[in-house]
Amino acid sequence: MHTQCLYLKCFVTGVLLWTTLTSSGQSLERKVFSSAGDHQLIGLTSYSYTFGEPFVGTDLTNLPSLTMGFHQPMFMTVLAVEHFELYARWQEASAALQWTSNRFVAGSIFMIERSTDGITFSWIGELASASLNRNAYSFTDSAASQLNTSLLYRVTWIDQFGHSLGEEMVELRPYEDMREPLSWQLFPNPAREETNLRLRLPTALAVELIVYNSLGQAIKRVSISGIAGIQTHPLSLSDLSAGTYMIHLTTPYHTANTRLIRTH
Repeated sequence: MHTQCLYLKCFVTGVLLWTTLTSSGQSLERKVFSSAGDHQLIGLTSYSYTFGEPFVGTDLTNLPSLTMGFHQPMFMTVLAVEHFELYARWQEASAALQWTSNRFVAGSIFMIERSTDGITFSWIGELASASLNRNAYSFTDSAASQLNTSLLYRVTWIDQFGHSLGEEMVELRPYEDMREPLSWQLFPNPAREETNLRLRLPTALAVELIVYNSLGQAIKRVSISGIAGIQTHPLSLSDLSAGTYMIHLTTPYHTANTRLIRTH
């Protein structure tokens, strides 16, 4: 009789707990523990419990999950995969990686890996998660230019239990490719109301074009999101008076100049 009452008590407790948690509006997933005390990892949550005793298992969203052991149902909130933007560029002879996270996860780290074939990745470093909700991170790979090949970087966000919260990858073209001469021209030149910038880039690069007058003053700036290959971008001259101007063009790896004549 005592054993039957104990089973009945546990069943009622589980039902009441299910009702309490589901009515609180949490997103829950039902699991069942074994009847023995143990330490288990379920999804993104680590639980330690003892047979027949209450315990609290807290996942990384800080929403508590309760159960009473002894085959009672366990409820947990599943943590969504995190996404973050990852960028890579050459900074002199080093590869500079940058990314931003939207929230803080206590005890988590970012693991940085590099691959030369897109299959095998090697660990090159890690950064601890900062203690703000929105954080910007940067990492420099000073050995990158020595490899002289396309590189694939992978950054994995890992929680304190070793689970992946999300990962992003980015490719970086060989350093020597970035150093090849810049091919570009303005046409027509001379021009009246509009000219065109035609250029060829080894990879997608930010391009800035600065217009200087005869006194050496920068009077106009144009930013262009360049793509890999040959492209043409129209440039309006309607805000310039007739005369001769110096055009200065830069990318993170190139600098070039030419003259432009604006006619009446």
